[in-house]
Amino acid sequence: MKIQILKSAAIVSLFAIGQSLMADPAFVNGSLTGPIANTLPPPGWSTIAGTPDTMDAAHNVGVTYVGYGATPSGPSPDGGTWVGFANGQGGYKEIFGQMVSGFTVGQAYQISWYQGNFGADVGYIGTNSIAVTVGGVYVGSGDTLGLSSNWYSDSVTFVASAANLQINFGLTDDVSAYLSIDGISLSAANAPDSGATIALLGVAGLALAGMRRKVRRA
Repeated sequence: MKIQILKSAAIVSLFAIGQSLMADPAFVNGSLTGPIANTLPPPGWSTIAGTPDTMDAAHNVGVTYVGYGATPSGPSPDGGTWVGFANGQGGYKEIFGQMVSGFTVGQAYQISWYQGNFGADVGYIGTNSIAVTVGGVYVGSGDTLGLSSNWYSDSVTFVASAANLQINFGLTDDVSAYLSIDGISLSAANAPDSGATIALLGVAGLALAGMRRKVRRA
């Protein structure tokens, strides 16, 4: 009976360690790759409010005839197209996001991205930051950016409250600004070292094998 209990415990431990090795939940098309579009986010993403745009260095707000307030230094480190979105005075907001599945309730996760404030020469040249909501709850904002040609990296951390969560991106302050975002990714915060986890799997496997040999000898 004692051997059987230990064997069952080892199997449970192997299963738990195996679960920890599973891939983190991920955004669909976190690179925000898609056709240039005025008023549409790229495939995999949904418009929540306003008209966020898919763009590149030559196409501000998804069109060629609206210039940047500051010319981008080029694509973000993630490359390709990105999303631009605005806030305006009087409560106008552009928000986009997607539903992400596979979270472990109680686990901390980090959302990372690249961001720039290139503005738009139609008056959206204010200082602002990117705000993130998870499951309808505000979880934080990136650094506040003034008009610049540069890309910056940023992140926020949250604790999952459900297995499936809607994650949205908008701007924080009610000022006329137009920011860009690219390379959005998710990772488990404070995840165990992969080498140590593999070593634990090996130890658990050896222990289970030893139990089997003892059962055969009995």
